[in-house]
Amino acid sequence: MLPLQAPIARVTLLEDRAYVRRQGQLEVPAGRSRWRLEEVSPLLVDKTLSAQLKGSARVIQVSVERCLAPPPAPLPPEEPGPGLERQRRRRTLQEQMLLNEREVQSASSFFEELTREICKQVAWGVDDTAEWEEQLAELARWKEHLVEERHRLEVALEALGQEGFRPTQPASPGPETITEVFLEVESPTAQSVQLRLEYSLPCACWRPSHRAVLTAAGLEFHSEATCWQNTGEDWNEVDLVFSTQRFSLGNEPPKPEPDTLRTQKKSTEVVVAERDQEIFELPSAELGGMAPAERAGEVPGIDDGGQAVHLRASQKSTIPSHGQPVRVALSTFACETELENVLMGEVCSEVVQKSRQRNTSSDPLLAGPVDLIRESGWIGRGSLDYVAAAEPFTLGWGPLPSVRVVRQTRQGNEEKDDILGGWMRVKHTVELTLSNLSSESHAIKVIERIPVSELKQVEVVFDSKNSSPGAAPDANGFINWTVELGARARHHLKLAYSLRRRKEVVTA
Repeated sequence: MLPLQAPIARVTLLEDRAYVRRQGQLEVPAGRSRWRLEEVSPLLVDKTLSAQLKGSARVIQVSVERCLAPPPAPLPPEEPGPGLERQRRRRTLQEQMLLNEREVQSASSFFEELTREICKQVAWGVDDTAEWEEQLAELARWKEHLVEERHRLEVALEALGQEGFRPTQPASPGPETITEVFLEVESPTAQSVQLRLEYSLPCACWRPSHRAVLTAAGLEFHSEATCWQNTGEDWNEVDLVFSTQRFSLGNEPPKPEPDTLRTQKKSTEVVVAERDQEIFELPSAELGGMAPAERAGEVPGIDDGGQAVHLRASQKSTIPSHGQPVRVALSTFACETELENVLMGEVCSEVVQKSRQRNTSSDPLLAGPVDLIRESGWIGRGSLDYVAAAEPFTLGWGPLPSVRVVRQTRQGNEEKDDILGGWMRVKHTVELTLSNLSSESHAIKVIERIPVSELKQVEVVFDSKNSSPGAAPDANGFINWTVELGARARHHLKLAYSLRRRKEVVTA
């Protein structure tokens, strides 16, 4: 049996597992030879184990064997004579310590009683200072002697415990498993060949993370991979590849069930409900006019836009088997950015600073958390959706501290809107007040919205006369204002609209 040295050279991390590649150089003799590789993770998946040789030699068989480590040898029994003597001495010291505690309590009681007696005699006008000082000094010497005796007994008891100390076997969480890989090779001649051994391991995963640094020159964006592994083997100075590929687990499609159709009488009453609908906008022409990719469904794991992505670490890394997160750098790019101040009062009553930039790297940006860093340091953490290469994206940088916003909404009473009373109307008003507390002016983009009806029995009428100038809703009901807020200035905006409905319409 020949020893085999094949250190880990490359690891491919997936969402829930890892593929390990080991490489080594073998001096193969002529004929058949058997090799053994030690210190392999016991979590190795047997069916994924494969071995390849370069050259005329070929692999006959590769297998995995596991066994439990032999238990440690028991310690020799202790002789009964010295052990019994130590137990007797320990009992004697413990009895002396108990007696010492009682004497300390008696000394404290005598001191309290003497103090009370002195107070009484002083109250009756008795002055015997010399005798009182002598009695207090005698009590102090007694207590000091008891404290020294207590310390001596504690030291003796501690020394006795160390004298009787015997090393014990370390506690083990469970039986240790020794895993070895055996390789059988056949070669026509003695030669040196290169071996590549690959297998899969569970208990390893990765997730994307990012770091954005905003400076006066632009934006520096760093993509990283956060790794966890507790496979039982350390990965020291290995090439890391991070993949979003998902392998089939052999799931079967659900069985079809009968779908029963029923008829029912059409109701004359129309029931409507208000809801928030997420709307995705196409990028403008100035950003390239690219259509957004179809969004992937909500699946556990990494959002890769429906296309498998393989990312390679920029340098070799070390990931120990401790289950703690380790960050590995993937890519870095710098780009120009456009900053703007945005207020969406219905969502947040703060003016948020937002940056627009483009992914100038050749790799996509996977969805994950983003650490936001400015000149002052780390300011918070945001999130990023999947961004393809050359696709624009936005980042939020927190509220603008010098601007205050007050938003008020009012709803009027329902009233008839026509002569016959077939239509009912409710007036709605939204008022915004922006105040700049700093000595610098700010350009703020204000976004508000009005409801959009999908039924002919319900109408939303925008009131341009009672709204601030420049307000015009688009097809989705969004209204944009651009406010130039000067230093120490205040600006007021107003939005008014009416909600009309037929009398047979009932709101849910």
